[in-house]
Amino acid sequence: MATNSALVVLANLMKTGANSDLVFECNGHEFKVHRLVVLDQSPVVKAALSPYWKEGQGNTIDMNAFDPQTVGRLVQYLYTGDYSESDDDYRNIDIGKGMMPLLCVAFCVANQLMPKIQASPATDSKSPPPVRVPTPKALSTHIKVNAIGDYYAITKLMSLANSKITDLFPKVRKGVVFCNVEPPAWVMGLPSAAKLAIESTGDMQLLEIIAAETAANISALTVSDDLKNMEDMSDFAFKVIKNCAVEIQRHVRLNIALGNQCARHVQKIAELEKKITEGEAREKLNNKTIEGLNERLLTGQSLFGPQKKRKTTGSGYY
Repeated sequence: MATNSALVVLANLMKTGANSDLVFECNGHEFKVHRLVVLDQSPVVKAALSPYWKEGQGNTIDMNAFDPQTVGRLVQYLYTGDYSESDDDYRNIDIGKGMMPLLCVAFCVANQLMPKIQASPATDSKSPPPVRVPTPKALSTHIKVNAIGDYYAITKLMSLANSKITDLFPKVRKGVVFCNVEPPAWVMGLPSAAKLAIESTGDMQLLEIIAAETAANISALTVSDDLKNMEDMSDFAFKVIKNCAVEIQRHVRLNIALGNQCARHVQKIAELEKKITEGEAREKLNNKTIEGLNERLLTGQSLFGPQKKRKTTGSGYY
């Protein structure tokens, strides 16, 4: 984490709201922010603060369409380039992302908070993140962040939320299909997530991510009414999807049976190859023996080796 004074100043400004010249209002909550940090990242907020709009006269942006936790994550992102899934106070987050030195220099110099700042690049730990089990709540959190990013045209925030959603899903499935096993909660929550995404954001990349994950778990989802009861799901479409799921399950079982059959054939082939190898070894030994016998015959040697001569005596029978 970067420890230079510029980052410390910016962290304190986000946490305390000191010298704030802009307020995000959300259902009774006020988020004190700074124009220099916000306006360059959101063209929508920048346009709303023009003199021709009510917000421009009162320096307040109405964000009542979102929940306070989502607005807090938006503020986290604007100041740090990242946001937390936790519902704790949005100000409790570490500063030190790669984008922060530039924002800090611009902010501090413009407001003469510091005479001169030499911003050093933030260090980034390369240790792998801990493996987490996806939950419906986490999925909903990131969809809401994508939605607020879409509303205020903060494309990098939308991409970040999509990246976090993608990281929630298993990377390797190994052919697992929830046929006779109760699927995890996050799988059964996909229809609700799709409904939330369709209603709250126009980001086609997000819809593509959720659609792909829904399709990957379609066999499990067709046994639930959540998918069937979606407003955008007609009875005919659901019947088609359900039959596709049945066909997928049939192919999965067929592939398993074929895999077992192939394994048996591979074992038989291995046994036959072993017998062939042993037969070739015996044949080689027999050929070597025959060659030795032929060589003895050609040289006039006895097949049974050298014979001892019998001793004879001088006496005999007449």
